[in-house]
Amino acid sequence: MLVLAALELVWVIAANLALKTSVLEGAFNSSPDVRIEYRSASSPWPGRVHVQGLRVRMEDYNVQFLLTIEDARVNLSLLELTKRTFHALWVDAEGVSFKMRHKVHAVENPRRLAAYPKIEGFADPPLYRGPKPPPIPDSDYNLWQIHIENVVAGVDELWFLDYRYRGPGQARGSFLLRPARSFELSPSELLLTGGRLTVADRPVAEQVHGKLAVEVERFDVQKVSGLQPLDNVSADVALTAEGGDLSFLDVYLEPDAGLRAKGPVRFELITEVEKGVIQTPTRLAVTAAAANVSGKRAAFSGDLEAVLSAPEGSEQLALDARSKRIQGLAGEDDVPGPTLESVSLALRLSQRRLSQPMRVASSSIDVHRGRAPALAWFERWLEPGRDAPKLRGSADFSARLTREADGGLVGAAALQARAAELRLQSFGVRADAKLDLALARAESGDKSPVRSTLKGDFTAVSLTASGERTEPFSVSVRSDRLALGDSPPSLEGRFELRGKRFDALLPLAVGFPPLRDLLRVGLGLGELEAELWLRAGPRTELDLVRAQSGAVLARGRLASSKKGANGKFLLSTSFANVGVSIESGETSVEPLVSDEWLGPKVEPSRAATPGATQSLRSGDRDRPASLRAAESRQPGRAPKRLSAREP
Repeated sequence: MLVLAALELVWVIAANLALKTSVLEGAFNSSPDVRIEYRSASSPWPGRVHVQGLRVRMEDYNVQFLLTIEDARVNLSLLELTKRTFHALWVDAEGVSFKMRHKVHAVENPRRLAAYPKIEGFADPPLYRGPKPPPIPDSDYNLWQIHIENVVAGVDELWFLDYRYRGPGQARGSFLLRPARSFELSPSELLLTGGRLTVADRPVAEQVHGKLAVEVERFDVQKVSGLQPLDNVSADVALTAEGGDLSFLDVYLEPDAGLRAKGPVRFELITEVEKGVIQTPTRLAVTAAAANVSGKRAAFSGDLEAVLSAPEGSEQLALDARSKRIQGLAGEDDVPGPTLESVSLALRLSQRRLSQPMRVASSSIDVHRGRAPALAWFERWLEPGRDAPKLRGSADFSARLTREADGGLVGAAALQARAAELRLQSFGVRADAKLDLALARAESGDKSPVRSTLKGDFTAVSLTASGERTEPFSVSVRSDRLALGDSPPSLEGRFELRGKRFDALLPLAVGFPPLRDLLRVGLGLGELEAELWLRAGPRTELDLVRAQSGAVLARGRLASSKKGANGKFLLSTSFANVGVSIESGETSVEPLVSDEWLGPKVEPSRAATPGATQSLRSGDRDRPASLRAAESRQPGRAPKRLSAREP
């Protein structure tokens, strides 16, 4: 007993001398990448240490972190200290704070970096310094191994990158770290009981409740990079976050897009992850009943419900978002904004592995009903200035578009405008309009053209030039052979035009009223029938197959590029032909030319013809503006139909 008492006395004296001087700190801080400090420490008997104000700061090439513990009682394995291993058999701690941030190559978003935790002793912002150091050879390896078991810790703060949790929580678990070699986290759990989650002091949630159970299989840190360590993570998470505000998104939206957000938001997350792969059931639900997004040009308000899930029997993730109503807000000019009703968005993401980039595999968007009571509201999206276009009138619209993983596409849009007017400095056009567009792409691949049909009816059309407005006329446009390309943007197709009272355009061409009346009666101008082929892209080409109004027949060709426009048109009547030539944008007129002046006759067969158009049928006639839905029977694919869905 005397011997044991003597050994205990020797331990208490030696251990406490080591703890109260810099001897132990010097041993732990032999590596410049790790620093351990504490305010006070004592050891009542061998293997038991009571430490207060503990700070463990560490960094490697990629990350930096700081662990602080206000009060901890630790049972140590004394023999393993001689092997440069800090092995805590159990830890009971209170007042735990953990801060972690990842290094960056450049400051691309200063506001987000400003939301990262400040760690004393490390420079701000946390930038990569120099090339990645080579692995430490085994012959030179002398870093301390850290093995912590049976932790029960009361949490005060968790700060990962720009997300900061402050409030009550409890952590339980064990881990093994060999710096620059390997890491392992035994089954551990974190319980959060009502703390506050913020980004740059903006509340993501005023109260967070839930549990995270996490396990990380041992992996060699030298053989992984980027997000590959996530392949070793398994987790079971159930969290609710309430009382937040969308203003936390300003950190991301404002620097990149010039947008600001606000409005109450609630999050609910249930997920399982197995070795880095998201499992079923997984559900992240976001609810924002009164969201507001504003920018320099416009602001919108509305409700939002979004759910990210892992559907049964699929290897993809599904994101479904919907809003009952989105309202464009009036600005300083008090012009009312547009309204969108029953808006839905569906995305399917390529795969569920967290370490791999997730791409959009398929998508669809549906605007069931839209209304713009004042088209002038859209002027704020145009470049301001004296020559900026002016918009007037109102419109109803609707649209639907679905894109599939193989590039197949089907969609429809409709617009009905009333007293719509576009005013330029010296020209203007006003009309009532009704447009229906249906489109489909049967072939796989994004580079395949989109086949489309167009139907447009314009009534009460009038033009204004040099202060003079024409009498109203009407025109309809039909095309069932449209091909749309996006790389580069292009349009190609055949158009049929039908018009009435086209003699209303005579005042723009003939200023002398008696001559104007003579031409109207003598040529029988009034109705118009025309057929043309148009190819628009880097170079625009027009083949006017035939255009006839009364006794006047016109045909010709026009090509336009950055160098200017070039073309020839022949205007024929029963008694004379007139030739119109355009060279580098300059127009010249040759009266009394022959029928052969134009050259070979422009025939439909000579015009460039887009590929066969898919069958496009109408549907959803109950929608405003007669939305035309598209149904295409595509080679090797099941028929597709866009049908009305409950909002």
